[in-house]
Amino acid sequence: MTVSEGSQNIGQDNQLKLYFRNNADESNLSGLLGPYDTNTPVAAGTFDLSADNTDFNGNGNYTDDNRLKFLISAFSSYYATPTLLIDLTASQVTSVSASTDDGSYTVGDNIDITINLDEKVVVSGTPQLALETGNSANYFSGSGSNTLTFRYTVQNGDGSADLEYANTSALTLNGGAITDEAGNAATLTLPAIGGGNSLSDNKAIILDTTAPTVSNVSSSNANDTYKIGDLITITIEFDEVVHVTGTPILELETGDVDRSASYSAGSGTNTLSFTYTVQSGDNSPDLDYKATNSLTLNGGTIRDVTGNDATLTLPALGAAGSLSANKNIVIDTENPTITNVSASNADNTKPTAVISYSDSLVKKDDAVTITASFDEDVQTPTIAVDYTGSSDDISATAMTATGDPKVFTHNLIIPAGNTGAAIVTVNAADLAGNDSTFINNAMVVDNNLPQFSNISPARLSFVNHQRVQYTLNKNIVSGSITWTRIDGSIDPLSPHILTLQDSSLIAGTHTDTLTATNLINGSIYNLEFTAMDSAGNSSALTIIDSITYDIQIPVVNVAFSDTMAKFNDLITFWLDSPEALQNIPQVAIQYNGDDTLIYEPMNYEEYLGELRWVRKLFIIPDTTDGYVNAVVNAADLAGNVAVTGSDLPRLKIDNTAPDDFEISYSRPLPNYQNFPNYYNGKTQSLSVQIPISAADTTLLKGRVQILAQAEGSAVWHSLGMADTIYTLLPKTLNLSDSLLNADFFDLPEMEEGRYFTLKARIFDQAGNFTTSPVSADTLILDRIAPLAGLVKDGLESQDIDYLIPGDSLRASWSGFSDGHTGLLEYHYGLEFIDIDPTVLDFFSVGLDTNVTDDLALEHNSEYRFHIFAVDSAGNHSDTLTTDGVLIDLVAPVSSAALEAYYFDTEWYEDSTLSGIASDDGSGLRRAPASLKRLSDGYFYKNGWLPDSVTSDALLPDGWTLQVLKSHLTNRENYELTVTAIDSAGNLQSAPYKHNFQYVVNQEPQFAAISDTQAVLEDSLYTLTLTAYDVDRGTISDDFLTFTMPIAPRRIVMETLGDTSIVLNWTPNNWETGDTVVSLIVEDAFGARDTLTFTLTVIPVNDPPLPFNLLSPLREFSKADSANQPFTWRKSVDVDDTTHTYRLTLHRSNGDTTFSTSDTTIHLDLLAIDFPILAPVKWSVTVSDTQFTVPSSDTLTFSMTPPTFVSSRDSVYDKLIQERYIDSSWAFINDGFQTLDWEIQNLPFFLEYSDSAGQTLHAQSDSFLFTINTHT
Repeated sequence: MTVSEGSQNIGQDNQLKLYFRNNADESNLSGLLGPYDTNTPVAAGTFDLSADNTDFNGNGNYTDDNRLKFLISAFSSYYATPTLLIDLTASQVTSVSASTDDGSYTVGDNIDITINLDEKVVVSGTPQLALETGNSANYFSGSGSNTLTFRYTVQNGDGSADLEYANTSALTLNGGAITDEAGNAATLTLPAIGGGNSLSDNKAIILDTTAPTVSNVSSSNANDTYKIGDLITITIEFDEVVHVTGTPILELETGDVDRSASYSAGSGTNTLSFTYTVQSGDNSPDLDYKATNSLTLNGGTIRDVTGNDATLTLPALGAAGSLSANKNIVIDTENPTITNVSASNADNTKPTAVISYSDSLVKKDDAVTITASFDEDVQTPTIAVDYTGSSDDISATAMTATGDPKVFTHNLIIPAGNTGAAIVTVNAADLAGNDSTFINNAMVVDNNLPQFSNISPARLSFVNHQRVQYTLNKNIVSGSITWTRIDGSIDPLSPHILTLQDSSLIAGTHTDTLTATNLINGSIYNLEFTAMDSAGNSSALTIIDSITYDIQIPVVNVAFSDTMAKFNDLITFWLDSPEALQNIPQVAIQYNGDDTLIYEPMNYEEYLGELRWVRKLFIIPDTTDGYVNAVVNAADLAGNVAVTGSDLPRLKIDNTAPDDFEISYSRPLPNYQNFPNYYNGKTQSLSVQIPISAADTTLLKGRVQILAQAEGSAVWHSLGMADTIYTLLPKTLNLSDSLLNADFFDLPEMEEGRYFTLKARIFDQAGNFTTSPVSADTLILDRIAPLAGLVKDGLESQDIDYLIPGDSLRASWSGFSDGHTGLLEYHYGLEFIDIDPTVLDFFSVGLDTNVTDDLALEHNSEYRFHIFAVDSAGNHSDTLTTDGVLIDLVAPVSSAALEAYYFDTEWYEDSTLSGIASDDGSGLRRAPASLKRLSDGYFYKNGWLPDSVTSDALLPDGWTLQVLKSHLTNRENYELTVTAIDSAGNLQSAPYKHNFQYVVNQEPQFAAISDTQAVLEDSLYTLTLTAYDVDRGTISDDFLTFTMPIAPRRIVMETLGDTSIVLNWTPNNWETGDTVVSLIVEDAFGARDTLTFTLTVIPVNDPPLPFNLLSPLREFSKADSANQPFTWRKSVDVDDTTHTYRLTLHRSNGDTTFSTSDTTIHLDLLAIDFPILAPVKWSVTVSDTQFTVPSSDTLTFSMTPPTFVSSRDSVYDKLIQERYIDSSWAFINDGFQTLDWEIQNLPFFLEYSDSAGQTLHAQSDSFLFTINTHT
């Protein structure tokens, strides 16, 4: 414990005392055990106090999970150390596994075995794990966690079908230690071998360091003799499955020139096949390989599944397991030779021949011409062809003549399915009959296609080079490898063609590099392989797809979980890489620039919500501050070695605590006075000021923690979460009420009225914190609010609901109390209740228990009071709210729509008088109505009483008063009075009054008339009738209605005012005689009177109707006058059909009249002395027994001949125009004007005579007639 200058009573008898408490009970100081050590400081300095095991004996039962706390008493205060967890149990191994994947491993491979324990452990030294192989795995990593990793590197001779440790005691310390955080040594017993949670139970790891060996060499070919072109397949059997890359070869013993068989198939099995094609010059009586080392890799590999290289030693030549011991294969490529030729005579000389080919090296579907040339004339020879390995041989067939008896040919198409020399046999005989057979094998068939295999790079791979590795199965004459872009970056030069040359055309394994052009970074290519052999066979198109060319150096960034740390902190760092990485990245931790780098693998796991490469480490003990770097070794899928980004962070190591400091605090009280001796934790708040050292940059992103301690308690309590430091400036922390209450004031030790102290602690970014925070002055806590009582609107015993004109807003309260610091004052606020209620403001009234507010009142507004009490510590009670009052400053109103008169017919036994009533405020409470009989002043209440009474029924929006009909008197006057009252007590300012009279309804009556009436035919008949009703004018809705149920047709009834009607009718001549008329008058209440009388129509004679004159209608000449008809229409008469017509000619010298009963008279006008060219009026009258009706017209009688007018052309002596005019032809008739009739034609000759009567010219023609008025 460090005691600083200025501490209390240094040098006196106050001792430092060391106590401890079992189970960390900090709520009761009496639970302290000790003291176990003391020291008396006389000056500032550092003092050590200690306790050993013996001090704890007998002072409690210490078991796992118990907690132990030490406290130091100094100057009447207690200072606590961190709590210690008691751990008496050793850690146990729970399981053994491995982070290495299941699979087979060989010499040099690393196996990482993991031992999982039930708690975190700390490792020192190098513990070991003994394995079943006889070797041990050494501790590799994991200290500070519950998983330890032991690494073993596979050595030559190791073997295991399922790797396991040696036994359950295989874990040994090897001079080191494995302990838990309490220092308990771990129990090293492992799970049972092969049992649950053992290594072999959790993993399947195979160790295989034994190389495959050759066990047998044979051939799939039958024992036989083979010639040029024959294919020999040799098989090599190993003692385990092997995998082949490239094209290993097997050297054979084939005579002067040794040949090689090339690997062709078998990878993934224990038997490999090698093929060899017999060539010219090859010979062997029993084919075998050259020597026991004849199997060579030729740049390829032969390995088992674990990766062990095969031993290539073959069985001894001729020994068991060798090729010659297993097979009897003879190679013979030499042609037979003639050793002796003899002839008995010249006639026995056989012909000789030379066989030639249009192409001696051929393939399937080639067309070949074979020519046989003889030394003499021969008969037609035959030819046969034997193909090696094909069923399409040609039997003896006649050859084709060419016109030269010595030369014959044969054309053929090479079949499929054969490879090697074709045996051609020609049989021929000369003309003497000497025959010869010729055998030739110079034509070789090659149907073996060129083939590419073992190609690298593989499909979907990434490369950072332009190399291609492949194996050719045979020699070729041409070939190419093409890089063709299919995706990714644009490559304007694509495709890139690499032409195979020189040694690349020879069978075997090759590596060729594209050098003529460069591939484009980021492009994706297909590799296309083509080849052609000397026979013209083309290889099948081989495509290796989707190869990404990537020469971009990847940049990986390292991120730390923190930027600063201290000793023993667990730090996580991870890689952020823009692309996938090859294999497992390795990382080395570098402390303070140390060049010693030890790389360890990273783990691919989920961290911060993503899968990424992660590594965790504990900061090693280091008394000096410094930095940690992470150096990464990684490569992308193309093999480009990654570099670390320029923004590589460094983790700062900081083991130095911040400097001590002092704090101060204040209590801002925005709404209340400052009570210096109290803190109530509710209406008050605390603000703590903390000095931050501007010189200590490690404080940036550090934290500040506020702690509180009750007087007499040794426990400091953290308040809320630590606050982060963002600037090196003094910092202010405001402690909210809820924070203080939750973290401190609600603890049992914080009793009301108890002092408490605050202090602060600063943590730097690494987590180091100040050792001696300084506390500020103490405060007394009073959090108990006063108790609330009762509140009401109004004063004393009142609790009102409404205010009317003249009232004021008042409230009163009682029953508030406070048991701690006592009541200080009351506060009230007035709330205007609206859609969004708001307290207008709060005001203090001291300790008064009532208040009258002079707020100006508004009609129909509503208010309520809010009251609370405040104690001396500033706590305020619950706020109580009154029920509220409604301001009603407007009186209610009532009215009705009533009549001045009421008839008994509309007053039913339960009829009611009703009207409307309303109140714009508190609402209607009552609407009392009274009915007074005016004749005696009595009031109605189910009868008539001398005293004033009311009777009412209040509706939501009106009033009603029921009055029995039997209680009303005819022609009596009544007065109705209604006075509305609202809920606030306001009376209607002017009561509603209405007077009416009750009337018993009387029947209406028609005025008396004669019961018989008369009218002439075709004359207007008019009759006015009046009805009388004594109720008219008494009741406004009593009106009269007239109807006429019986009446003649077309008679019209019209109303005259409210009580009279008039009848109008003009009868026709056919309506003569008597007709009955009936009328009814009815009032609004159904009372009626009926009037009935007889109306007689007297007939009257009617004159004949006017008629029209028909002819004559024109002027007429003398020729028409002898029997001129005068005609007119018949006159109509509704009375009589017998008429006398009189025709009168009105002349200047007298009138002439003619009578007839017909409508036509014929006259001889010449006998009547009719005037010529003088208008004469003629008329006709018709007469019945009483009346005469005239009709007249005017005509003119003409006796003047027409005038002839002509025009003549004197030159040509022809008639130009003829014109005849006779004005007398027109007639005058009621104002018509004289008409001209004109006959005209164009100037053509007409027939006429000269003066001597000689006809000069005759021609018929058409005439054009026009008629014109003189105007």
